Amino acid sequence: MTIEAGKKYLTDYSRRTQPILESFLNEKSKEASSIGPMAVEVLKRFRTIAIGGKRLRGALFCLAYEAAGGTVTAEILRASLSVECFQTGGLVQDDIVDQDERRRGVPSLHIQLQSLSRNNPRFGESLAIFMGDIAMFWAYDLLAQS
Repeated sequence: MTIEAGKKYLTDYSRRTQPILESFLNEKSKEASSIGPMAVEVLKRFRTIAIGGKRLRGALFCLAYEAAGGTVTAEILRASLSVECFQTGGLVQDDIVDQDERRRGVPSLHIQLQSLSRNNPRFGESLAIFMGDIAMFWAYDLLAQS
């Protein structure tokens, strides 16, 4: 595969998975609304980071599936997003460990969430750790639904 073909594949993959990812996150937003406004706000901010990724790992998942003789269907695209969701959860937590203040062109999740509390200086980090864990569980949810 040439570099240009690889770029096209990644662009096509992102275009095909965008509606699947948005639908999944919309479902999770509805679930969050039953928990409360803080859960909705955390998910809204996580969403900006999740949507903004390049989705390279998910595209590689699909390429490997095709190389093994498979045909990429909607179910396989959904399964590939499990890799992306897991990775995003890990990146959220990695930003805390590395004290990174930006991720994918926006403030890191723990930085964004810190604004939700005036009294606890570690509030944003705590919420981001939980959200990273939740994203990793969502990866299994995506896979199970595939």
